[in-house]
Amino acid sequence: MSLLTSHPELVWPASDDADPYLGLETLDDAHVQSWVDAQNRRTEAAFGAPPDARELAARLEKAYTSKDRIVACSRYSDWAYNTWQNDEHPLGIVRRTPWNAWLDDQPEWETILDVDALDLNTRPGNGTRWALSDFDMLYPHYERALVSLSPGGSDAVIVREFAVEAKRFVEDGFTLAEVGKHDISWIDRDTVYVGWDDNKSNPKPALTTSGFPRQSRRWSRTPLADAPVVFFEGTHRDVSAGVDYDPIEKLHLASRAVTFYDTLRY
Repeated sequence: MSLLTSHPELVWPASDDADPYLGLETLDDAHVQSWVDAQNRRTEAAFGAPPDARELAARLEKAYTSKDRIVACSRYSDWAYNTWQNDEHPLGIVRRTPWNAWLDDQPEWETILDVDALDLNTRPGNGTRWALSDFDMLYPHYERALVSLSPGGSDAVIVREFAVEAKRFVEDGFTLAEVGKHDISWIDRDTVYVGWDDNKSNPKPALTTSGFPRQSRRWSRTPLADAPVVFFEGTHRDVSAGVDYDPIEKLHLASRAVTFYDTLRY
Protein backbone atom coordinates (compact mmCIF):
# COMPACT_ATOMS: atom_id res chain seq x y z
CA MET A 1 0.00 0.00 0.00
CA SER A 2 1.41 3.37 -1.00
CA LEU A 3 1.79 6.38 1.28
CA LEU A 4 -0.92 8.26 -0.61
CA THR A 5 -3.49 5.46 -0.54
CA SER A 6 -2.92 4.76 3.15
CA HIS A 7 -3.12 8.47 3.98
CA PRO A 8 -5.68 10.08 1.64
CA GLU A 9 -5.42 13.35 3.56
CA LEU A 10 -2.03 13.85 1.91
CA VAL A 11 -3.62 14.16 -1.52
CA TRP A 12 -4.30 17.74 -2.55
CA PRO A 13 -7.68 18.23 -4.26
CA ALA A 14 -6.94 18.37 -7.98
CA SER A 15 -7.53 21.77 -9.55
CA ASP A 16 -5.90 21.11 -12.92
CA ASP A 17 -5.63 17.85 -14.86
CA ALA A 18 -2.12 18.70 -16.03
CA ASP A 19 -0.95 19.73 -12.56
CA PRO A 20 -3.12 18.46 -9.69
CA TYR A 21 -1.05 20.48 -7.18
CA LEU A 22 -1.42 23.82 -8.94
CA GLY A 23 -3.85 24.95 -6.25
CA LEU A 24 -1.00 24.91 -3.74
CA GLU A 25 0.49 27.93 -5.52
CA THR A 26 -2.47 30.10 -4.56
CA LEU A 27 -1.31 33.05 -2.48
CA ASP A 28 -2.78 33.91 0.92
CA ASP A 29 -5.23 30.99 0.89
CA ALA A 30 -6.21 29.72 4.34
CA HIS A 31 -7.08 26.26 2.97
CA VAL A 32 -3.65 25.92 1.36
CA GLN A 33 -1.89 27.02 4.55
CA SER A 34 -3.96 24.60 6.63
CA TRP A 35 -3.08 21.71 4.30
CA VAL A 36 0.64 22.55 4.37
CA ASP A 37 0.64 22.92 8.17
CA ALA A 38 -1.00 19.50 8.52
CA GLN A 39 1.70 17.85 6.40
CA ASN A 40 4.42 19.61 8.37
CA ARG A 41 2.98 18.28 11.61
CA ARG A 42 2.92 14.74 10.20
CA THR A 43 6.57 15.06 9.13
CA GLU A 44 7.66 16.41 12.50
CA ALA A 45 5.79 13.66 14.33
CA ALA A 46 7.40 10.97 12.19
CA PHE A 47 10.95 12.28 11.85
CA GLY A 48 11.39 15.20 14.22
CA ALA A 49 12.49 13.40 17.38
CA PRO A 50 15.24 10.83 16.67
CA PRO A 51 17.73 10.19 19.54
CA ASP A 52 20.28 12.67 18.21
CA ALA A 53 17.76 15.42 17.31
CA ARG A 54 18.55 17.64 20.30
CA GLU A 55 22.29 17.33 19.70
CA LEU A 56 21.87 18.23 16.05
CA ALA A 57 19.59 21.18 16.90
CA ALA A 58 22.18 22.51 19.37
CA ARG A 59 24.96 22.26 16.77
CA LEU A 60 22.87 24.06 14.16
CA GLU A 61 21.88 26.81 16.59
CA LYS A 62 25.52 27.38 17.49
CA ALA A 63 26.50 27.59 13.83
CA TYR A 64 23.62 29.88 12.85
CA THR A 65 24.15 32.30 15.75
CA SER A 66 27.95 32.38 15.65
CA LYS A 67 29.45 35.85 15.50
CA ASP A 68 32.55 34.47 13.75
CA ARG A 69 31.76 35.25 10.13
CA ILE A 70 33.80 35.67 7.00
CA VAL A 71 33.68 39.23 5.68
CA ALA A 72 33.04 38.93 1.94
CA CYS A 73 33.41 41.97 -0.32
CA SER A 74 32.61 42.88 -3.91
CA ARG A 75 34.85 45.25 -5.85
CA TYR A 76 33.36 48.37 -7.40
CA SER A 77 36.08 50.57 -8.92
CA ASP A 78 38.61 51.27 -6.15
CA TRP A 79 36.26 50.25 -3.35
CA ALA A 80 35.39 47.00 -1.61
CA TYR A 81 31.69 46.95 -0.69
CA ASN A 82 30.14 44.75 1.97
CA THR A 83 26.67 44.29 3.49
CA TRP A 84 26.87 43.60 7.22
CA GLN A 85 24.60 42.82 10.15
CA ASN A 86 25.41 42.72 13.85
CA ASP A 87 23.81 43.48 17.21
CA GLU A 88 24.12 47.23 16.61
CA HIS A 89 22.72 47.00 13.10
CA PRO A 90 20.26 44.08 13.01
CA LEU A 91 18.68 45.26 9.74
CA GLY A 92 22.04 45.73 8.09
CA ILE A 93 24.38 48.35 6.72
CA VAL A 94 26.07 48.85 3.37
CA ARG A 95 29.69 49.79 3.97
CA ARG A 96 32.89 50.14 1.97
CA THR A 97 36.63 50.32 2.38
CA PRO A 98 39.40 51.16 -0.08
CA TRP A 99 40.19 48.04 -2.08
CA ASN A 100 43.89 48.12 -1.24
CA ALA A 101 43.11 48.41 2.46
CA TRP A 102 40.93 45.36 2.12
CA LEU A 103 43.72 43.43 0.40
CA ASP A 104 46.13 44.47 3.17
CA ASP A 105 43.66 43.15 5.78
CA GLN A 106 43.37 46.64 7.27
CA PRO A 107 39.88 47.74 6.23
CA GLU A 108 38.82 51.35 6.84
CA TRP A 109 35.04 50.94 6.89
CA GLU A 110 32.78 53.78 5.82
CA THR A 111 29.03 53.31 6.23
CA ILE A 112 27.13 54.22 3.07
CA LEU A 113 23.61 53.18 4.11
CA ASP A 114 22.33 52.31 7.58
CA VAL A 115 19.01 50.51 7.14
CA ASP A 116 18.16 50.67 10.86
CA ALA A 117 18.46 54.47 10.78
CA LEU A 118 16.12 54.99 7.83
CA ASP A 119 13.12 57.22 8.45
CA LEU A 120 10.91 54.24 7.51
CA ASN A 121 12.27 52.37 10.53
CA THR A 122 12.61 55.21 13.05
CA ARG A 123 9.34 57.11 12.73
CA PRO A 124 7.14 56.77 15.87
CA GLY A 125 4.46 54.10 15.82
CA ASN A 126 5.94 52.29 12.83
CA GLY A 127 5.07 48.61 13.13
CA THR A 128 6.98 47.46 10.04
CA ARG A 129 10.73 46.88 9.99
CA TRP A 130 12.25 47.38 6.54
CA ALA A 131 15.17 45.13 5.70
CA LEU A 132 17.68 45.57 2.88
CA SER A 133 16.84 43.28 -0.03
CA ASP A 134 19.17 44.63 -2.74
CA PHE A 135 21.69 47.40 -3.40
CA ASP A 136 22.18 47.43 -7.18
CA MET A 137 24.96 49.83 -8.23
CA LEU A 138 25.22 51.59 -11.60
CA TYR A 139 28.14 50.60 -13.85
CA PRO A 140 30.78 51.92 -14.52
CA HIS A 141 31.14 54.71 -11.92
CA TYR A 142 28.84 53.26 -9.24
CA GLU A 143 27.64 56.68 -8.10
CA ARG A 144 23.98 55.57 -8.00
CA ALA A 145 22.22 52.51 -6.59
CA LEU A 146 18.75 51.04 -6.70
CA VAL A 147 17.85 50.19 -3.12
CA SER A 148 15.19 47.52 -2.58
CA LEU A 149 13.68 47.41 0.92
CA SER A 150 11.54 44.53 2.13
CA PRO A 151 8.89 44.74 4.88
CA GLY A 152 9.88 42.12 7.41
CA GLY A 153 12.16 40.28 4.98
CA SER A 154 9.43 39.15 2.58
CA ASP A 155 9.76 38.72 -1.21
CA ALA A 156 7.88 41.99 -1.75
CA VAL A 157 9.83 45.25 -1.81
CA ILE A 158 9.73 48.98 -2.38
CA VAL A 159 12.50 50.59 -4.46
CA ARG A 160 14.23 53.96 -4.21
CA GLU A 161 17.17 55.45 -6.10
CA PHE A 162 20.19 56.29 -3.92
CA ALA A 163 23.11 58.72 -4.42
CA VAL A 164 26.15 56.85 -3.10
CA GLU A 165 28.59 59.72 -2.46
CA ALA A 166 25.89 61.94 -0.94
CA LYS A 167 24.56 58.97 1.08
CA ARG A 168 20.94 59.93 0.52
CA PHE A 169 17.96 58.96 -1.57
CA VAL A 170 17.47 60.83 -4.82
CA GLU A 171 14.53 63.20 -4.85
CA ASP A 172 12.32 62.38 -7.85
CA GLY A 173 14.55 59.39 -8.63
CA PHE A 174 13.43 55.95 -9.74
CA THR A 175 10.86 54.96 -7.12
CA LEU A 176 8.46 52.06 -6.64
CA ALA A 177 6.57 53.24 -3.58
CA GLU A 178 3.98 50.47 -3.38
CA VAL A 179 5.05 47.13 -1.92
CA GLY A 180 5.20 44.41 -4.55
CA LYS A 181 7.34 41.62 -5.95
CA HIS A 182 9.13 44.07 -8.21
CA ASP A 183 12.34 43.40 -10.12
CA ILE A 184 14.50 46.32 -11.29
CA SER A 185 17.97 46.71 -12.80
CA TRP A 186 20.04 49.39 -14.52
CA ILE A 187 20.50 49.86 -18.26
CA ASP A 188 22.12 53.30 -17.95
CA ARG A 189 21.85 56.30 -15.63
CA ASP A 190 18.42 57.28 -16.93
CA THR A 191 16.99 53.90 -17.96
CA VAL A 192 16.12 50.69 -16.15
CA TYR A 193 14.38 47.41 -16.78
CA VAL A 194 11.54 46.88 -14.33
CA GLY A 195 9.24 43.98 -13.64
CA TRP A 196 6.31 45.85 -12.13
CA ASP A 197 3.98 44.18 -9.65
CA ASP A 198 1.00 46.41 -10.36
CA ASN A 199 -1.42 44.17 -8.53
CA LYS A 200 -3.27 46.94 -6.71
CA SER A 201 -4.18 49.17 -9.63
CA ASN A 202 -4.38 46.76 -12.56
CA PRO A 203 -7.45 44.46 -12.60
CA LYS A 204 -5.51 41.90 -14.67
CA PRO A 205 -1.92 42.17 -13.47
CA ALA A 206 0.83 40.64 -15.60
CA LEU A 207 1.91 38.25 -12.86
CA THR A 208 2.76 34.57 -12.73
CA THR A 209 0.92 32.08 -10.54
CA SER A 210 3.75 32.61 -8.02
CA GLY A 211 2.91 36.31 -7.86
CA PHE A 212 6.00 37.62 -9.69
CA PRO A 213 5.97 39.89 -12.76
CA ARG A 214 6.17 38.14 -16.12
CA GLN A 215 6.66 41.31 -18.18
CA SER A 216 9.55 43.78 -18.29
CA ARG A 217 9.22 47.47 -19.02
CA ARG A 218 11.95 49.80 -20.25
CA TRP A 219 11.56 52.77 -17.92
CA SER A 220 13.23 56.13 -18.61
CA ARG A 221 12.14 58.53 -15.84
CA THR A 222 8.64 58.89 -17.24
CA PRO A 223 5.44 57.77 -15.51
CA LEU A 224 5.89 54.03 -15.08
CA ALA A 225 2.48 53.23 -16.56
CA ASP A 226 3.69 54.84 -19.81
CA ALA A 227 6.90 52.79 -19.98
CA PRO A 228 6.73 50.31 -22.88
CA VAL A 229 6.69 46.57 -22.28
CA VAL A 230 9.67 45.02 -24.06
CA PHE A 231 9.30 42.25 -26.62
CA PHE A 232 9.84 39.48 -24.07
CA GLU A 233 7.14 38.06 -21.81
CA GLY A 234 6.93 34.96 -19.62
CA THR A 235 3.91 32.72 -19.26
CA HIS A 236 1.33 32.73 -16.49
CA ARG A 237 2.61 29.34 -15.25
CA ASP A 238 6.26 30.47 -14.94
CA VAL A 239 7.70 31.26 -11.52
CA SER A 240 9.03 34.58 -12.82
CA ALA A 241 10.42 36.22 -15.94
CA GLY A 242 12.43 39.33 -16.71
CA VAL A 243 15.12 41.16 -18.65
CA ASP A 244 18.53 42.45 -17.52
CA TYR A 245 21.33 44.35 -19.23
CA ASP A 246 25.00 43.31 -19.16
CA PRO A 247 26.90 46.63 -19.49
CA ILE A 248 30.26 44.96 -20.04
CA GLU A 249 29.20 42.66 -22.88
CA LYS A 250 26.45 45.13 -23.92
CA LEU A 251 23.87 42.36 -24.03
CA HIS A 252 20.19 42.43 -23.11
CA LEU A 253 19.42 39.12 -21.41
CA ALA A 254 15.91 37.73 -21.00
CA SER A 255 15.14 34.81 -18.71
CA ARG A 256 12.22 32.67 -17.57
CA ALA A 257 12.20 30.67 -14.35
CA VAL A 258 9.92 27.86 -15.53
CA THR A 259 10.27 26.06 -12.18
CA PHE A 260 12.00 26.92 -8.93
CA TYR A 261 15.15 25.14 -10.19
CA ASP A 262 15.03 25.62 -13.99
CA THR A 263 15.72 28.91 -15.78
CA LEU A 264 15.68 29.51 -19.54
CA ARG A 265 17.86 32.34 -20.89
CA TYR A 266 17.55 34.12 -24.24
